[in-house]
Amino acid sequence: MTTADNETQMQQGIPWVDLSKVFQNAITVCRRLGIDYLWIDSLCIIQGDHQDWELEAPKMCDYYEHAWFTLSAASSSHGQIPFLTNREDKWSPHEFIGDTGVHFLARRHAGSSSTQFIENFDPVAARGWCWQEVVLSTRVLHYTQSQFVWECRSDCIAEDGAMPREFHSMRLTQQLSGDEPNIYNKWHDLVNTYSSRRLTYESDRLPALSGVASKIASITHSDYLAGLWKNNLLTDLCWSANYTDLMDQQPQFRGDEYLAPSWAWPSVRGSVIIESEDPEQPFVALATVQNVHCTVPGLNPYGKVTDGYLEILAPLTLLIVSCGDPNDCWSYTIGDHFPTMEPMAADCVLTLDNGTVRRAGAADTLSQFSVKVPCILLGTSEGKGVVFFYVMVLRHLGDATYTRIGFANLDNAEWFGKATQKTIRVV
Repeated sequence: MTTADNETQMQQGIPWVDLSKVFQNAITVCRRLGIDYLWIDSLCIIQGDHQDWELEAPKMCDYYEHAWFTLSAASSSHGQIPFLTNREDKWSPHEFIGDTGVHFLARRHAGSSSTQFIENFDPVAARGWCWQEVVLSTRVLHYTQSQFVWECRSDCIAEDGAMPREFHSMRLTQQLSGDEPNIYNKWHDLVNTYSSRRLTYESDRLPALSGVASKIASITHSDYLAGLWKNNLLTDLCWSANYTDLMDQQPQFRGDEYLAPSWAWPSVRGSVIIESEDPEQPFVALATVQNVHCTVPGLNPYGKVTDGYLEILAPLTLLIVSCGDPNDCWSYTIGDHFPTMEPMAADCVLTLDNGTVRRAGAADTLSQFSVKVPCILLGTSEGKGVVFFYVMVLRHLGDATYTRIGFANLDNAEWFGKATQKTIRVV
């Protein structure tokens, strides 16, 4: 890697033997294809130099979008495992003789859906930083254990002619150039796929998608607010933890580090989902954003934030939130009578603290609870005979200040029958 101490030496030359096998393979591919320049983050960004990193992070959009292609070493779990190597015999074609004596060749299928884990595509398919590299790239060459996969803005084709399984590529390069006319719906789809990825440092949750955010900003000309957009804020606020993405259905604990204000999805760990707006069921705002702000201390306008607040005028009421098991995401409900109870998506594990419910850390004592909590109504959508009410569930900190603890999509207007209009601040 390049550091401030060896930058001059690295510019003069890098001994071939000092490069990892993956880097050597990448150089070999470029030379064989007649490409003179190769971008490798750890070599081209001065490691440990916070200022250089902040300047380079939002430029990722340009680097990957305008490159001839991006190399994806999906078969290499670390830098010393080459991707230009002989495949295991199980991925080679084998000859078979049918009952009628006909000879034919067949090869093992690498997997056709996200439920068929025949080939392991980690870490590329699971790493947070790899996500935007695929989204932004014009063309990606995937070197997998079983075969070679070509992906570009218009198609995704595998060596064996079959459509690559969704879990690998998720057709990310097509998401910014598809037919969806609503750019904010595209952003929601992108966030849904990104948020399930893993990061070595949770503090990278915003920086790792800053290149894509800069691309969206150039299209929308909207202010960026810790993963949300000011011109679409009420709809963007309708996010929830995505528990269908968890194998064990357990919500995560609150992180120890501040990543974003509680009303922004990067404030929680794990996968989230933002529902895209349906033209046949348009979102009708019932709240009004009066003021909103996020403090970005660094040089990357789409990077880390240190604080933020949302001032909003909305119908507010107290509703009973019950929880039979804090570690079971399906046990959080609104209401205390079984026939009328509706599910609530807790932002993370919740705990009762001096009569109020808050996001819980790993060291907190957990228990069952059933207590009234403040809720605001953001808006509704109606269509096909169904009405949905989008509700932000809150914790009261004092005066008119609150934090978000969950989200609910209700179908009964009576929950807000006694609501009053109130201006509050959510931090």
